[in-house]
Amino acid sequence: MQFTLATAKIMAMTHENKIVQGSQGAGKTYSILSLWILKALFSDERQDCTIVSGTISQLRTGAVKDFEKICKTNNIDYTSRKNPFSFRIRYWRFEFLSVDAETKALGGRRDRLFLNEAIRVEERTATHLISRTSREFFADFNPANEFWCHSNYVYTGNCDFVILTFKDNHLIPEKELKEIMLRAPGGPIHDPFFWAVYGCGKIGVVEGRIFNYKKYTDLPDGKYDEAIGVDYGYEDPFAVVKVYCDNENRRLYFKEMFYLSGAMIDDVGECIITSDLYNNDHVLCDHTPGQFIDALVKMGIPSAMQCDKSDGIAGGIMIMKQYQLYVHSESINMIAELDNYVYRKRRFRGVETFIDYPEEGQHDHLIDAMRYACGFVCRKFQKISKQIANHR
Repeated sequence: MQFTLATAKIMAMTHENKIVQGSQGAGKTYSILSLWILKALFSDERQDCTIVSGTISQLRTGAVKDFEKICKTNNIDYTSRKNPFSFRIRYWRFEFLSVDAETKALGGRRDRLFLNEAIRVEERTATHLISRTSREFFADFNPANEFWCHSNYVYTGNCDFVILTFKDNHLIPEKELKEIMLRAPGGPIHDPFFWAVYGCGKIGVVEGRIFNYKKYTDLPDGKYDEAIGVDYGYEDPFAVVKVYCDNENRRLYFKEMFYLSGAMIDDVGECIITSDLYNNDHVLCDHTPGQFIDALVKMGIPSAMQCDKSDGIAGGIMIMKQYQLYVHSESINMIAELDNYVYRKRRFRGVETFIDYPEEGQHDHLIDAMRYACGFVCRKFQKISKQIANHR
């Protein structure tokens, strides 16, 4: 079995919780699976190991493919079955599950847990899985942003933590290495965000990002103006957001309520009415077909109404930027949108600068819903936004 420097660094980890942050091509998943397979070959004790990824396709092309490759390359005997993917080496059973498909199977107990690309697993799901794991927990990921692995483990010291890069993997395919180096400083298509995350294994900061925010788990006690924002979609996702506005201290707290493509009006209405977050709030909707708002009213949401768009996009952004933003740690789609929502670039005399308007074609469905609700609850700064909108 071939080992890399990445494998050696992972083998040196001794804490029951092991967090592996790293770049593309570092061999994180390959090394973790190699370690477990090696242990299985020399163990006479029955153990159940669960490997969890975000989606079935991610499993097939990632962890399952690596597992089979390790076994076949090293002539290791194993038995297997599908639906879900499961392998057995001597007394050890390796079960591969996806968050999006095998929710019932995720509830079982296990000896060892590996959250592959843990950044795609919600904190609530991860906490449930970890609580039912008795011996060892691994998580690996490319650090596009901070998330629960950092707040719950790395920053609290409740783990062994390592950062790996492609330099720790001498077995990286040459083609993959070339693709990474294209975006390195001085490369032909240098990309600072890509290089930081996928080249250096560091937490990424997007150039020109519009919003900065902090994460929260429990809403602090206080006096809030509350509202719900809805961005209409069908082929695009329907997006529903709850907003708590602390006008006195200029703080906004957001929580994602609903985010789904192909949803029907009844799905959105039921989500709002049955949610613990709904408190007879005003529900601010995009300028959608009239029957959408009528349907919400008939379902028992009398305060559904069209949002005021007089602020414009730039004005709505300016309203939000007058506040400190807080996003619930489980609002993963909202976090993804905010982390990648950037200003438009303009080139003048060979120099690129940012202008105070978002780039077109971005994923901004939840952000739009946030703006609609904020335009209602953020009273102090509406005059400022209207001046900007009129100026534009």
